[in-house]
Amino acid sequence: QQIATITGITDELVPEENITNFEAGVKQTFWDGRAQINASGYLMKWSNQRSNVVAVVIDPGNPSAIFNPALNAFTRTLNITLPIGKTDLWGLELDATVVPVEGWTIGGTFNWAASEYKSFPNAGFATTIAGVNDLTGRETPRFPEFSGTISTSYTQPFTDAWSWFVGGEAIYTGKTW
Repeated sequence: QQIATITGITDELVPEENITNFEAGVKQTFWDGRAQINASGYLMKWSNQRSNVVAVVIDPGNPSAIFNPALNAFTRTLNITLPIGKTDLWGLELDATVVPVEGWTIGGTFNWAASEYKSFPNAGFATTIAGVNDLTGRETPRFPEFSGTISTSYTQPFTDAWSWFVGGEAIYTGKTW
C-alpha cells in the first residue's frame, strides 16, 4: 500500500514496449578464407517506453528505524495510460578477423552507438541522478558511445588429440552515465 501511495503504481500489467529496427550490413571473406570483415549500421525506433521509480518503504510502527536499501527500496515500472517514452538509437558495428599464419588469429571489434530520447517526460529514475524529470533531447544512460576489442591467439597441436594455445584480449568501454 505504501508503494502505491508513493508511486501511484498498482499491480496492473504493464503494456508492451515496441521497437522497430532497421539494419544493413556486409560480410566479406577474403585472402583465401583467412580474413573476414563484417560491418553493419542500424537505426532503432523505440516507443511505448515506461519509466521506473524507486519507492522507499518504512515501518509505520517505527519510522525512525535505520534504512536498509535491501529491505526498504523497491523499483517499480510506471504503468500509466499513455506511453511516456520514445527513443531513437543508431550506430555502427565493425568486426574483423585475420589469420596471418596457420595457428595465429588476430581479431578486433569497434562499436559506435548514439541515442536520443525523443520524448521522455516522466523519467522517475532520472530525478535523483540528473536532477530533472524530463529526459527529452538527452542520450540514454549506461551505454557507451564508443567500445571495442582487440584479441589475438596462437594454437598448435600438442599431440594427435590435444592442442595448446596462448592468447590475450584488450577491451575498451567508453564513458557512460
